[in-house]
Amino acid sequence: MMSEAAELLVVERVLPDDGSASLGTAWDLHMMCNIGGRERRADHYARLFADAGLTLLGRSPLALDGTVLHARRA
Repeated sequence: MMSEAAELLVVERVLPDDGSASLGTAWDLHMMCNIGGRERRADHYARLFADAGLTLLGRSPLALDGTVLHARRA
C-alpha cells in the first residue's frame, strides 16, 4: 500500500506514439517470447496506472530509448 505522499517511478522502454522505430520493439519481442511481455505506449501506461488508482504525472527520456514514468496516487 502506498502512502498518500508516495510517488512511483517506472523505468521502461515506452513505444513512440507515432510508430517510429524504437529499440523497445526488439526488446518487447524478446520479452514476449520469454515471459509473455507486452508492448505499451504512454497512454497504455496511463490507463494501467489509473486502474491502480494512480495518475501519470510525466515522463522523462533516458538513454537507449528508455523512459522514466512518474506517477502518484490519484
